[in-house]
Amino acid sequence: MSYQRILVAVDQSAQSQIVFEKALELAQKSSGQLMIFNRLTLHEPESYSYSSVQVDKIVHHYQFIQDKLEQDLERVRLWLTGLENLAIEAGIKAEWDWKEGNAGRLICQVAKDWDADIIVMGRRGRTAIAETILGSVSYHVVHHAPCSVLIVQGK
Repeated sequence: MSYQRILVAVDQSAQSQIVFEKALELAQKSSGQLMIFNRLTLHEPESYSYSSVQVDKIVHHYQFIQDKLEQDLERVRLWLTGLENLAIEAGIKAEWDWKEGNAGRLICQVAKDWDADIIVMGRRGRTAIAETILGSVSYHVVHHAPCSVLIVQGK
């Protein structure tokens, strides 16, 4: 089967490099294109009870969080652009996207919106009990994806 529209779901883990390489290989074999997708993990600032004495500290704290968030987003943007460039250098049309929210739902939604033929992703390798209790992104995607799913096993 030839897959023309390949969605590759990556994070910044070591396994993601293996997942990306597998998606790139698949795209090369089928002359397909890649959508490189990353679910952003943004941390909410702590909530405070405001008092006039602490306002300056709160403003400083929120500015620090804003600066950190901007640095994190820039780091992820550069990483995704680097993956996109690797694909382009390999002769594969590629683009990337990122969103914040539930990873499994987002991957399925992006696959649907982009009309993906296949999703390539990794899995964390949790035990069956941990997956039952904590949930699993790969489990959700396999059961809700609008297309085929290739799970790349970690080493």
